[in-house]
Amino acid sequence: MKKIIHLKYFLYTLLIGLVNALFILGTQVAYAQKRRGKKAAKNNDGDATDAGADGAAEAPASEVGEKVGEAASEAASQVTGKVGDTISTATDLLSPSKIITVLLVFFFVWLTIKGINILFDYMANRMNRYRLRILRMQPIVNIIIWIVAIYSTIISVFNPEPETIYAVMASSALALGFAAQDLLKNIFGGFMIIFDRPFQIGDRIQVGGDYGEVVNIGVRTTQINTLDDNLITVPNSKIISDMVSNANAGALDCMVVVNLWLPIHINVEQVRKIAYEAAITSKYVNLDKAVNVLFFDHFDNHPTTNVKIKSYVLDARYEKAYESDVTEAAKKALKELKVFEKPS
Repeated sequence: MKKIIHLKYFLYTLLIGLVNALFILGTQVAYAQKRRGKKAAKNNDGDATDAGADGAAEAPASEVGEKVGEAASEAASQVTGKVGDTISTATDLLSPSKIITVLLVFFFVWLTIKGINILFDYMANRMNRYRLRILRMQPIVNIIIWIVAIYSTIISVFNPEPETIYAVMASSALALGFAAQDLLKNIFGGFMIIFDRPFQIGDRIQVGGDYGEVVNIGVRTTQINTLDDNLITVPNSKIISDMVSNANAGALDCMVVVNLWLPIHINVEQVRKIAYEAAITSKYVNLDKAVNVLFFDHFDNHPTTNVKIKSYVLDARYEKAYESDVTEAAKKALKELKVFEKPS
């Protein structure tokens, strides 16, 4: 699944690069035609003016006609040369060597990003204390590499004129603005997420009805690994327009609430002691922060007491493991004390 998503992202980026290359080709050809056309028109006007002045002053009508014919023949040869130069420019820009160079550059950039992502994952797993700080840099590095690669390829391979670059930027913005509004929303949403930082890679967030750990923040989408180990891809435009709940907000630890549902007749002090000990004896608990045990009575269908154990885990990834650990320990202790049995 992850390999298919990365391949689609690579093909999408490659398509954008080829579209911009075609824009550069078209604008360079148009600019060359315009420049040569102005030069030819200037030469033709000068020749025609000289021929008219000489014919009016010195030559008869037959000589004027011969000179006009020569001027027309020269203009035709210039037009032919201009067409030939245009074809030559287009052939040079679309030469097989340049196309192969562009494809190789994008391929090696893709491989480089894959290697960098593997390095980030390795460093994050080896240095658990700084895991979130390391993962936060991953999307920023990827975007910088793509921008530098695309810019360097255009400048070094195609070497466009400044006017061409401005024309490409304007035409690209206009074309993409009309044809890919949703795509642009996702791209701008990706930049807003990276720089506004409502969440980062490694945070546990809830978007809509999906809750899990953020594993990738891309230019177009964000990927969330749910607690059931499902990889969900969410468009960035949806994330920035919806409410997002962040469990740890960039911190390594996060609060976990364990719920115990007990009979209404329980001994509160006895249950409080059991719940507290079940929490602090877990290997996942962060003892640097407080552990709170709260009681709430409910009388909806059957009278029950809801015991909430609020505490922090050392790492957000231990959330469900800690919840299960505390629940199991508490149930064992409550069963031994016969808390679930009704008083006689």
